[in-house]
Amino acid sequence: MADKKPDNMLTFRERIALTLVMVALRIVAADTAISNHLYDISKIIKGEA
Repeated sequence: MADKKPDNMLTFRERIALTLVMVALRIVAADTAISNHLYDISKIIKGEA
């Protein structure tokens, strides 16, 4: 029973790996967005905007 699994089902390790990848992508995306905001804010403070 345990050795038979449907093709569309991920193993436990695959699911963990996928989750880690998604989390890492979200962190990178958030980090990029924050950097862009800080850049815009610094331009506004300097009066360049």
